[in-house]
Amino acid sequence: MLPMMWVAGTVMSLVLFTSHQSEGVRVFNLQRGLWTVPANDVFLRYNFSKNARPINELTVCYRVKFESFVITNLHLSYASSEQKPNALAFFNRKDHLRGWFNNKPQTEAQKKLWRGFPNMWHHLCHVFFATTYIIYWQGQEFFNGELNGGWPFDINGTLIIGQEQDAISDGFDPTQVLRGEITQIDLWNRKLSLEEARDLSECRTQDAGNVFTSSSATFEVFGNITEVDLPLDQLCSYTPSYAVLPEERSFSESTTLCRLFNSSQAIPTSPFENRVLHKEILPFLDICVPSASWKIWIGATDVLEDGVWRNDHTQEIITYTNFSSLYPITGSLTNCAEMMNDGFWTVDMCELAIKRCTACYIERSDFLRLRGLCFDNDHQSRFRIDGYADGRPLIRGYYKFIIMWKKAESQWLLMNTEDNQTIARLPVADVETYPIGQKEWEVNKGVCGMAKGGKRTLSLSPCSADQFMCRSGECIPNNFRCNLRYDCADGSDEDECRVIVLSGGYGKHLAPTGAEGSLLLLRPVVSLTRVASVDEVNQAVTLEFEVSLSWKDPRLHFKYLEVSKKGAVLSKDDMKLIWLPTYQVTNLEGGQIKLLHDTVVVSGANNATVPDYNAVDMDVLYPGAENEMTVIRRYTAIFTCSFELYSYPFDVQVCSIDLMLPADYEGYVEFLTEDGEVVYAGKKELALFTVKGIRFAKNLEKNQLRCEFELHRRQGVILLTTFLPSVLLLSVSWATLFVKLKDLNVRAIMSLTTLLVLYTLFAQLSSSLPSTAAIKLIDIWFFFIIFLLFSNIMVHIFAERLGREETHAVKISPKSRFQAWQAKQPPAEKLLTIQRFFIIPGIIVIFNIIFWWQVFTQ
Repeated sequence: MLPMMWVAGTVMSLVLFTSHQSEGVRVFNLQRGLWTVPANDVFLRYNFSKNARPINELTVCYRVKFESFVITNLHLSYASSEQKPNALAFFNRKDHLRGWFNNKPQTEAQKKLWRGFPNMWHHLCHVFFATTYIIYWQGQEFFNGELNGGWPFDINGTLIIGQEQDAISDGFDPTQVLRGEITQIDLWNRKLSLEEARDLSECRTQDAGNVFTSSSATFEVFGNITEVDLPLDQLCSYTPSYAVLPEERSFSESTTLCRLFNSSQAIPTSPFENRVLHKEILPFLDICVPSASWKIWIGATDVLEDGVWRNDHTQEIITYTNFSSLYPITGSLTNCAEMMNDGFWTVDMCELAIKRCTACYIERSDFLRLRGLCFDNDHQSRFRIDGYADGRPLIRGYYKFIIMWKKAESQWLLMNTEDNQTIARLPVADVETYPIGQKEWEVNKGVCGMAKGGKRTLSLSPCSADQFMCRSGECIPNNFRCNLRYDCADGSDEDECRVIVLSGGYGKHLAPTGAEGSLLLLRPVVSLTRVASVDEVNQAVTLEFEVSLSWKDPRLHFKYLEVSKKGAVLSKDDMKLIWLPTYQVTNLEGGQIKLLHDTVVVSGANNATVPDYNAVDMDVLYPGAENEMTVIRRYTAIFTCSFELYSYPFDVQVCSIDLMLPADYEGYVEFLTEDGEVVYAGKKELALFTVKGIRFAKNLEKNQLRCEFELHRRQGVILLTTFLPSVLLLSVSWATLFVKLKDLNVRAIMSLTTLLVLYTLFAQLSSSLPSTAAIKLIDIWFFFIIFLLFSNIMVHIFAERLGREETHAVKISPKSRFQAWQAKQPPAEKLLTIQRFFIIPGIIVIFNIIFWWQVFTQ
């Protein structure tokens, strides 16, 4: 707060701007000039009548243009009493509008983003009625919400233009001023409609406020303020902004340089714009190609179709040209347009050897960003081309800094306009160089904690926070950074592509903590990619598999996480910098394992932190606490597996991959199998087995992990190679019981042969299985078949014996021969019959019932 005596002191120097009649619009210029220091003694004051009645509706409209910004860019301020110094206050801070009504801030309105660019007329209307607050900006509704503050509203106070008052005509602050122009300030005691606001914004009407209008008001003037009259339509007319770069370049080089200035090559679209551009180049006629009449490139070409001229930036066909009749457009080689010293156009070749000066068309809403200093906010880092200094474009900040060319010293200067001090210098060997892109500046004055004489990297470019700035100043999408291809012309996007960003004090030998300092939980994913072989004799399996462990490390930050949908892959150098989990594989055959491949992937791209507005490094950072890392290791190894062969060949073997965390992880790191996953990605049907039932074993310690899988024997192969031959041999042996008794040789040879073949088959099968003391079902099967074959041989022997006794008895006793004749069946034949139809079938049926019951119950 300033003392009241200050006001009295300033009033002594006041001037009166009295009401007057003019065909134009009164425009007030406050604090104009590049080197003007913001002051708290430059403002307009108007005192309302003390007898004015309160009102219940209010509309305030005005048109404002900023030359540059301060912390609080005041539009106008009205105090109705000492208790209500902010009865009305309209201002903007950075990219937000702020408003007060009846000493209450309009907090909802200030949440909306508002782009108040310099050197542009902004028409604003603030409408207050009942419980509603509406803002019209450029004739459109910008905000419509609840009014904070009640009625009635008193019109009996003091209106200040260009300063914010903390008391009536008091409490001024040089950081709360207007640096620019203001006009058409009007107050109504009613609400204006959107149509009325649009008519005012577009200069279709000049209605004056019925409570107050600046067009006829008599102001008290404090400080250096000037007043001019402008035609109404000039406030709404569009005048393009051009900047001449007075160095000779080829057409393509000119296009690139304009793009680096966040602009495009100039191309007038009307006679008026052509005159504006011609006027812009007049000071450079003796500099740009002084020996010729052609001066600057026009951003128009007919490369695509001869004689059809297009905007080189948009490739749209242009409707306005101004080609000189003295230079007819002929030939397919002359495809680029240029402006001559008289404002007419001609054509020339687009080759690199043909050089002209450049004129860039600049949208007033476009700007550059200066990074590398210590600005308080992003708004302060904005710069734009605004005028010339020493024959080259002046790059002016939104606030107090400028970048200007010093021709005598061949260097660019970064200066503070408030104290006329040089902050940093950029000497250049090539005088055609502009301070665009990343440059090493010499510190001329202590800045941002650096002493004079040091070096500081600054960058000037149009790149936004979601873009990466090439060293040249070119902008590319952030996800093009480090994508294994050159997207920057200078290749700088593939430099320093390290994903890991370490914080101070990082110890790679220490495991990170989990959420809120808890245990670190490793989420496992085991993928069995191939069962290479199954060695039943040695009870081992050869496997190829992957073990993936996922975790988050809050001590890290990452870059370039949007390069691949599968995640960002860390380089070997990055992997060496960080903690990675280790483990032991405990059930190896011979303790040997071969690592085929290992990699670390960062999946996701969560909670990205855009680069700070002061950061020259434009890389986006991702916190390690929000983005999961996964180490993937692929192995091949031989594992022990205890084969249970009792049910062979109907057995199911359960094998596993057993992992264990090191002992020093105890109490710090554990497996989280509940969220883990185990998969089999290989061929399920093996030669002798089918792979099924892959899973994590349960009820293990938290430092152990077991991935189990089942090997189901393929019975079809065994049935064809074992059971079917044995059954066929049994059938052959059984068939010998049907051979005539006199053909002993046939029966004996066939029976013995089947027994020998079956034994050979059994021996071959046994050699392919591990030697065990336990009896297997297949052994029982073969023992049974062997027993039946052996019993058949014994029956044949006994039948032969009975047959001989019978023959001997017949020769000695004719009576016996008669009795045998009378018998229905001799004893030998009866023995074969019993063996053939009762013993063998009965035993087979009983045995198969018991055997297959055992098979299926197992």
